[in-house]
Amino acid sequence: MPSATQRRLARLLGYGPHAILTDGDLRLAAARERTRLAAELVREALASDDVTSAQGAGLFVEERLAEWSDLLPGDTRRAIAQAANEEIQRRAPEA
Repeated sequence: MPSATQRRLARLLGYGPHAILTDGDLRLAAARERTRLAAELVREALASDDVTSAQGAGLFVEERLAEWSDLLPGDTRRAIAQAANEEIQRRAPEA
């Protein structure tokens, strides 16, 4: 059974709740869809009641990426973080 972390990552990548994915599948999808994944993370951050600023959105993204450290290699996480920061600046430029 997939972990909550795997399910969250799969959901943000657009997979349904019953998708059967290996860690390798998730790594490959995250690398290929890093811009989409970053946008989904930012969308989720900005929808959270706990996030009230662009800085808060950035921290939310950082926390999620840290949760995925066992699943995603550092270069993929860094690319997602960069794309997320660009998305935050576009959507909440007061950062």
